[in-house]
Amino acid sequence: LVIANDGAETTEPQPLPVKAKLVGLDRDMSVQQAMAKIAEACLTHMEANEAAVREGRDPEGVHQMRVAVRRLRSALSILRHCLPDDLAARLQLELRWFADQLSPARDWDVFKESCLQPAIARMPDRSEVAALLRQVEDRRLEAYGVAIASVNAPRYGGLKSLLRAWLDQDIGATLKRKRRRQLAMPVADMAADVLQRRHKKLRQLGGRHRVQSLPELHALRIKTKKLRYAAEFFRQLYPPAAQGRYHAAVAGLQEVLGHINDAAVAQERLHELTPAPSADLPLPGLVPDVRPEIARHLDLVIAEQRDAFRAAWRKFRRCEPFWQRRGGKGSRPQ
Repeated sequence: LVIANDGAETTEPQPLPVKAKLVGLDRDMSVQQAMAKIAEACLTHMEANEAAVREGRDPEGVHQMRVAVRRLRSALSILRHCLPDDLAARLQLELRWFADQLSPARDWDVFKESCLQPAIARMPDRSEVAALLRQVEDRRLEAYGVAIASVNAPRYGGLKSLLRAWLDQDIGATLKRKRRRQLAMPVADMAADVLQRRHKKLRQLGGRHRVQSLPELHALRIKTKKLRYAAEFFRQLYPPAAQGRYHAAVAGLQEVLGHINDAAVAQERLHELTPAPSADLPLPGLVPDVRPEIARHLDLVIAEQRDAFRAAWRKFRRCEPFWQRRGGKGSRPQ
């Protein structure tokens, strides 16, 4: 028996969320061939999670669809200089719209499961937060309604059609000679340049301040995600043995920064909530405001994760880029 987001009971099989798969790249592919493979994989990942989002039962469905959208946006940012400007701008605009439709559902999922529940577990009297929990669930269900509506919306269908049209046409024929040459170059040459550029930007941003503010840590998280997605896109171009430590370090850094961001977003969501009357309490209408205690818990999470960030950053800094030969001379594809 499964309880859906609308509270209905059903025994039907639940659509399972789908994670991203490795992109099958070959070092002999051109940039255009490789980027088509990457975009196709991201689009397939996004479409594979439509049923799970529509069902609204498993928070992982929305999460995986958001990951697919972010990967698509990252792939487009890598290839933006090889795309017609109007097409690149339109794709990014539509992907940003779709991401905005999914984000509130994910925010409330994380708020409830990863932030609110641990905070509540520390409180001696859980009856005080019953009204707050109901309010959170109402907001979460409302956000899921928006996410489900967006997956069913004509605009989402138009986004997929636009992506399919891009993949089906010869983009190079519409570009100037310099951009056509970039599309024709071996993907292994471009991969090393992209990875080195993103690695350098992350190192520079992370080393700029000894103590980062939350906005600075957010910017660092974005840079980390871009590097991780690029490294995953090009993973099969390099020997597996050379990559393990680097991928683990980047993933660990992103995880810590993600926990900090989740807590920061939860603080924003917490301010949207207000104490509400509850008939469950001895004095109906007088519900203690537990938000300050939850806010203190979130502050503690951020402080703990800041310490974890410093350790994760040191681990990342010690990693040698796997796309370089020792001494930093060029890439070493398989």
